Amino acid sequence: MSIDLINPSPGRRRTPAVEMSVLARWAIFFTVAAVCVAVIWLPFGLAMTGLIEEWAELSNMARLGPTFFLDLTHPMSDILRPLGHLPFALAYVFGPDSFVSWHVLLMLALTLKGCASSELVFRASGSLVVALVAGALVIVYPADTMQFPFRALHINWSLTLGLLACCVYLAAWDRGSKSTLLALGAAALLLSAALMYEAALICLAIPLLLVIARDGVHGCLNELRRRFGLLLIWASAGVLYGVYAFWMSHKVATYQATLLNGQGWIPALKNALPKLFSVGMARAVYGGWLDAFKMLVSEYQSYVYLGVAVFALIGLVWILTRKYQEVVPNPLRILRLGCIGLAAVALGYLPYLLSISHVAVSQRTFLYASFGAAVFWCTLLLAARFAATALFWCVASALLALGLGAQLVQFHHYVGIAEEQKRLLRGIVENFDGSSENKTLIVVDHSGYLGQTWMFVPTNLRFALEYIYGRRLKRVSICHAQILEWEDVDRDGHKGACEETNDAWVFRAADDSPIADWLVAKKDAVVLDVDVDGRVTPRSAMQTHRTNLQSGQDVFARRYRAVLVDSDWSFYASSFGDASASARYESSFGRWWSMTPPIRGFGWRGIEWDFTQPYPVTFSWKIGTNAALFFDLAPIETDYSLRVDFTMFASEKIHDATKISLNGHDVECRWTTFYRCEARVAPGVLRAGVNQIGFTSPIDPDYYGLSVSLHSFSLVPLGQGTGK
Repeated sequence: MSIDLINPSPGRRRTPAVEMSVLARWAIFFTVAAVCVAVIWLPFGLAMTGLIEEWAELSNMARLGPTFFLDLTHPMSDILRPLGHLPFALAYVFGPDSFVSWHVLLMLALTLKGCASSELVFRASGSLVVALVAGALVIVYPADTMQFPFRALHINWSLTLGLLACCVYLAAWDRGSKSTLLALGAAALLLSAALMYEAALICLAIPLLLVIARDGVHGCLNELRRRFGLLLIWASAGVLYGVYAFWMSHKVATYQATLLNGQGWIPALKNALPKLFSVGMARAVYGGWLDAFKMLVSEYQSYVYLGVAVFALIGLVWILTRKYQEVVPNPLRILRLGCIGLAAVALGYLPYLLSISHVAVSQRTFLYASFGAAVFWCTLLLAARFAATALFWCVASALLALGLGAQLVQFHHYVGIAEEQKRLLRGIVENFDGSSENKTLIVVDHSGYLGQTWMFVPTNLRFALEYIYGRRLKRVSICHAQILEWEDVDRDGHKGACEETNDAWVFRAADDSPIADWLVAKKDAVVLDVDVDGRVTPRSAMQTHRTNLQSGQDVFARRYRAVLVDSDWSFYASSFGDASASARYESSFGRWWSMTPPIRGFGWRGIEWDFTQPYPVTFSWKIGTNAALFFDLAPIETDYSLRVDFTMFASEKIHDATKISLNGHDVECRWTTFYRCEARVAPGVLRAGVNQIGFTSPIDPDYYGLSVSLHSFSLVPLGQGTGK
């Protein structure tokens, strides 16, 4: 039955949405998806750069040229993803001296993902307006936290190709048995997606699931008998990839095999299956929305841009659909669609269950599950259309506001890391020209910024510099000045030591590190100092070099200006404010699951998340006797309240021996619980600018050489309440 719930005016004759041409429908889908992507990018412009693996890709391409397809002459660990480097190679070919082409390719992938999602939901539900909202929801779905970093470019494109393959196959299905070419095209797209990122194989099931949602199980089986040839063509994509993966897995040690830790696929999946529901389904269906709501409440300084963006999206959907009449599906069809959405969520998360390290994060692990989750929530939209038009638009607006709000927070988080990386890289590049043959670059870090996953482990710092310089560097090492800590990490997260002698720098590896100790003579080293505020101490001999960076036309200078120079585009400040110091400080190792800020300090292991809690809790282990964190503050002349929250102690003896200091002043911290201590800080202890909180406690050699694990600390003026 045709029911007009978008525009109830009876005097206007409208075209049934199901009679639209495919071209007209896709033009509408593309318009809404493109606008949705545009409103995400608009506040930040093209400020995002590489963060982690992107630097390795760029280093290799700058020195060796782009890699479009992996074969046995390339690193074996990636061999099951022979097209995995293709998006990066294309981005480099289209723009080798900047990240503009990276942004364009990512925006295009997200736009096409939204288009494909809209088409699939339209074919399953018959509702044009719900399909348009669904496409936008898939783009802004808040479950995953790695949609925007370029390290996920190949995953985004793999998912996009997989969903496009589903669209083509459903078109072939609906046309019947005389659509062999369409089915072959769909299979080719799906095979390409799987060769880029193997999780795309879950798309094999999506078309049949959507047909079941639309026609029911009985209807699907009846049609399947007449379209069995099309099904065989579609399934051939999975068979071909399976044969390739089986062949390669017996020739080389693959990355996927290392995730199993010696287990077989079936035992590993059986052991991890409970996490499908407690972690995967929970986060995808409702956990991401809870985070999104909390982000909207706590992260925004102004809601003006978010409100205008949501209003524009909803208004665009209304304008584009008001002249079309729709068929509202019956309640049974809506119920089937909801069940199919949950099944697609489970399928989308299933590939990540084999790795405990993937289950422990929300980065890339929910990209494939987000389509099914969006389909599930579309059933709420369809149900709202039965009740009242106003209710439908309110629910759609609320979902888009939560999703878009979370994505803007996510983009802001990663742009902030990129800006900090650019500042550090800029200081190094301005004081080291990269042309010194056989010279080792030693960065003496007083700031505590360097040497961690999100802020240049030594290999990534070398890769980033090699891309900028366009040549290979001999070696790059980072030495933390305060405790002479070398950023060489063993399997338990312990770090090596560095020492300056009269005529050399000596680097001693961590106890269980495979790297040997080494020494570099001072005459063979270029040493740069990073001050406590993150600025590199200028070298006067580099003034001519710095002048060339500003106006030179060589590749080196072009990349410096295009990649490292700050952009004037900063519209996001109106929504999130600036990052200047305030009179209070509240910090943890991460507020939102897997959106981890870089540690600014020394003596800590990498940041971890306890995802077994009802809400994931972040912490970091102290790995030496002394450790510290740096933070910016603009204190006022009053007493302060300090609160420190720990998550674990290696032993009760270590708990009792833990001491805390602020800027070198010992603090008498009173234990209010076993894991929390509080103290009163007198005026004059804190200073304007960079402050340091220190932690002293012994390590336990019988507990992996660890000491205490810290969750958070806060400093607030007395009388203004304690930290969260």
